[in-house]
Amino acid sequence: MRRRRVRRLSLRSALFLSGSALTLGAAASAQVASDYAISFVRTTGATGLAVVRADGSGLTTLVSGTSGSVESCWSPDGQAIVFTHSVGGDPSGTAVAVIDVAYSRRGQPYATNYRRVLTGSIASSPVWSPLGDEVAVYAEEVNGPGGPSGIVLVAPVANAPVSAVYPVNAVNGLAWSPDGDRLAVTTRGSDVELLEVATGSTSTLCSFASSGTAIAGIDWGRTNDTLVLGTISPTREYEIHTLGVWPGATPQLVCNGRFPTWSPDDASVCYTYGNWSMYVRTLATGATKALKVHGLRPNWRR
Repeated sequence: MRRRRVRRLSLRSALFLSGSALTLGAAASAQVASDYAISFVRTTGATGLAVVRADGSGLTTLVSGTSGSVESCWSPDGQAIVFTHSVGGDPSGTAVAVIDVAYSRRGQPYATNYRRVLTGSIASSPVWSPLGDEVAVYAEEVNGPGGPSGIVLVAPVANAPVSAVYPVNAVNGLAWSPDGDRLAVTTRGSDVELLEVATGSTSTLCSFASSGTAIAGIDWGRTNDTLVLGTISPTREYEIHTLGVWPGATPQLVCNGRFPTWSPDDASVCYTYGNWSMYVRTLATGATKALKVHGLRPNWRR
């Protein structure tokens, strides 16, 4: 087990950045919503940060103009989304922002109350703590040159001070444990590590390095100690596996795909495959439903 020094900070760097070019989707007439449960990056039509019901209906773009690699995560109470987007013309690179998700009288979701949490030359993999009080994100040069780099914890508010920094490099995926005590971290493209939030200690759970396989997406079960992760083989085969968070656990193949996310009851996963088509698969039966929407990096609300 490796122990890394955790930096608890009181960093309050003001943001001297240009205004966001993003456009928040306005409320519109629609049938009453049942559950807009999945956020994702819409890649066709009105591109941007979007939501959809788990049956594929009600496709709605919440924020347009989100260029760059957008990743998102719902708050535990389902009332807000944290996401990343590039900052046009700004040397800081990438912003981490939060929007509230409100609903019209007819049940149509729309975005409101945009606030930028931080910026970095790189910022990726934002994940909301199950307790709702913090967001973890991998970032470099937070809020400008000389700023901290690594996995950082921040409150989901505008211009948030960084509360902790874990000096872990080459991170391309994060997932909180249900109790908020640990983070599953994918590093160097092929390793899965467990990070203890209280101490910064890390241990390697699994590595795909020997096979040349890369990891494309990771999520922790909402109620159990099972991860779901996407992999890409050297021959460009995309597969989804489950992986227990205990010693000796080995990946178990589920299906083809990448960027998986658990359903709230841990019975199904949503993922992308092929031409960025999105699917929902029930693990117990293997039943698979095409959502008939195209997008990347889905996140299923807790």
